[in-house]
Amino acid sequence: MLAADDLSLSIEELICFLTVAGRPGLSVGELAEAAALPQSTVSRHLKRLSADLIAQKVHPQHGRQKALHLSKEGRALLARFDQVLKRGA
Repeated sequence: MLAADDLSLSIEELICFLTVAGRPGLSVGELAEAAALPQSTVSRHLKRLSADLIAQKVHPQHGRQKALHLSKEGRALLARFDQVLKRGA
C-alpha cells in the first residue's frame, strides 16, 4: 500500500521519475525533451529526486553528460507502484 507520505512528489517530479524508470540512461536534455519540460525545470527536479530516487552517472558515450537511472530506493518505489496497480486491476 502507498501512503501519502510515500508520494511527496509534484506531478512534474513524478513525470521525471517515471520517464527515467521507463528509459534508463537518459541524459538530462533527453529527459527534458521526453517529459516536455524546460531543461532548467528538469534540472531543478533532479536535484530533489537525486537525493533518494534517481542516480546520476557519467554517460558512457558522452563523458560530460550524466546518464540517469533509478537508485535502489527508486527501484523499490517503482516496485510498490507496480504492486498497487496490479491489485487495483
